[in-house]
Amino acid sequence: MAVALSLAACFHVYSSQSSFVRPISEKAEGKVFYHVGRTADGRTYATRLVRAMADNVCVYIAIVSFQNGSTSTGNALTYNIPIPELDARPEDIPQDRSSQFDASQTSQSGGVLQVFVPEKNPFDWRPSG
Repeated sequence: MAVALSLAACFHVYSSQSSFVRPISEKAEGKVFYHVGRTADGRTYATRLVRAMADNVCVYIAIVSFQNGSTSTGNALTYNIPIPELDARPEDIPQDRSSQFDASQTSQSGGVLQVFVPEKNPFDWRPSG
């Protein structure tokens, strides 16, 4: 893949998104040229934009992100916390203990999680017609 040649060997594909934009016209005679654009270069991550051109028309586009395998990213890919050990079923936990647990997890999330507060009227009812 030509896009990988634009980076050091320590980078590997982290994610890729692509789309076929349109079919190749007969005027192109089967000739497709790939153009690689550098959109981001960093120590840890890099991104490339790949365009496939046939008869000077873009027929395919891809965004490929790379991650440096030799650089530690810390806990960047930690998505979940371990399930707590419980002595009872969730339905048996007193509401105040459940609220304490929710509050502790919310405070540890750095603002990513928010405590769920049910709305009194969650729907906005409007007459139609």
